Amino acid sequence: MLRLAIIALFGLIYPITSLAQTAPKGETVLSLVQCDVASEMLNVIEGEFSETNLATGRGVFVIATPEGPKTITGNVRVWVNPDELSFSVTIDNGTLMCMLTSGGGLSPGNTPAMPKQDISL
Repeated sequence: MLRLAIIALFGLIYPITSLAQTAPKGETVLSLVQCDVASEMLNVIEGEFSETNLATGRGVFVIATPEGPKTITGNVRVWVNPDELSFSVTIDNGTLMCMLTSGGGLSPGNTPAMPKQDISL
C-alpha cells in the first residue's frame, strides 16, 4: 500500500510540464559519473537496489572529451524503491547508461530530507 501511495503521490506532485527548459546561469563544474553497458547498470539498479522505473523523460547531459565538451541526449529515468526509500537517476541512449545521482531518504515534495550544506564553489 505504501508503495502505491508513494508512486501515486510522485505522479501528482511532479507532472511533466515541458521538454524545453532553460539552463540555469552559473559556474560549470566537473563531476565524475559512473557509466556502464545499460544491461549491467540495470542489474545493479533493478537487482541489487530493487528499484523500479518511476518516470522517464528526454534529457541532455554534457561530458568532457579530449576533443572538448560533448552533449549527450537520451532517456532520463528516475528509479525508486518505495520500501527502502532509495532512488537513482540515470541517463541512457539504449546501450550506455550513466548514473547521475542516487541516494536514500526519499520523501515527497518540499520536505527537506537533510539539512542544507554549504557547497560554495
